[in-house]
Amino acid sequence: MIENYPVTAAMVERGEVWAVEQNGKIVAFYRLDVPNADLDLMFVADEAQGSGIGRATFEHMKAFAATQGLAEVKIVAHPPAVDFYRRMGAIDVGIQKAWDASGWDRPILRVSAGA
Repeated sequence: MIENYPVTAAMVERGEVWAVEQNGKIVAFYRLDVPNADLDLMFVADEAQGSGIGRATFEHMKAFAATQGLAEVKIVAHPPAVDFYRRMGAIDVGIQKAWDASGWDRPILRVSAGA
């Protein structure tokens, strides 16, 4: 799904990109837009899902957000991932109407930063 998704220098300049590497392969990453307190992108490879890597990556993001002075983080979720975010403690706060070719409305959630 994200094979051709570019993470550009401008995106990194506006936030932080963290990756999880396993056996020489990136199996998870996230991008936190620090100035906007927005989890811009989080991905866990299919083969790593269910292994705890997603939970550890999300917990890292929350802890890192706290070190940046953020009290909470906004998540505009990919609909198939929304249950994961809810299990991680995020709460629903709204809906972003579809704006791209997917036609998907995206749930907006918030989660407290910190451990």
